[in-house]
Amino acid sequence: MSGFLEYNGWFAGLSYSTATAAASTGCCECQQNLDYMHQMLNGWLQGKTGYELGSIGNLDVCGN
Repeated sequence: MSGFLEYNGWFAGLSYSTATAAASTGCCECQQNLDYMHQMLNGWLQGKTGYELGSIGNLDVCGN
């Protein structure tokens, strides 16, 4: 399972701070898409529809 999670953006020691650190650099879009992580881990892997879980919206600060 760890290979699957690493492929999908998860790694040991990942925190909100490390996942969103790129927002303050010249590459805002380079930060982790926490909506995807939230939907995958709290939705799809548990047999739920991830889109019904709400949104973290951390990429919204990028203005795209």
